[in-house]
Amino acid sequence: MEYPSDFPPESRSRVAAERLRAGKAFDEARQHAPYRAYGSTVHLEAELRKYILRQFAVFASEACKLGCQGVWSVERVEEAALEFLRLCTIEARSSKGFDRLGRAFGRDWIGNWGDIQSTVMREFERSDEWRQFQEELLHVAERQRMRASDAGGTVRQEIKDVPRDSAPSKSAGPWSEVEGVAARELPVSLAAANKPDRRAAVEAFLGQATSC
Repeated sequence: MEYPSDFPPESRSRVAAERLRAGKAFDEARQHAPYRAYGSTVHLEAELRKYILRQFAVFASEACKLGCQGVWSVERVEEAALEFLRLCTIEARSSKGFDRLGRAFGRDWIGNWGDIQSTVMREFERSDEWRQFQEELLHVAERQRMRASDAGGTVRQEIKDVPRDSAPSKSAGPWSEVEGVAARELPVSLAAANKPDRRAAVEAFLGQATSC
């Protein structure tokens, strides 16, 4: 089975283990399936869907864990799960899609473009495994929504907490900087002058500095 490149090894092991268990269960069901002269029965088709869905349920659960951890987006989780279901269906009809006399069934489960036929997909969507996947996917979406909301709130709070006087005043221009420097260099008597006379004192001081 082909997995996404970033699907963890331990998750692959869990899916592989379930595939082996499901394969064993299917082989036993096929061996005890009622004989039909004209091919497989509805019973065997249902057993093959179980074989597929058991693996799908484990893969989907592992993918949802990655979503809850923030490793995969909810869109990536859904996309990977559906692709796994498609590939698993292709593999199942090839490796398990025959009765105990070797007569094939399930060959029409995959369309000409490699997609699952709508009739087969509807059967999958009626299963408990599919409903469980939808519940887990919803949980992933809610977790990621809350995480995004919390992150946005943190950013807004950090902006709110910035001291107002830490940012440069928009009204402060070049003259304010010059005035500050000049005031530090003025004699004490000039620096102590009242505010209306201070600008004149600064200009006088700068005029003297220029003439020097």
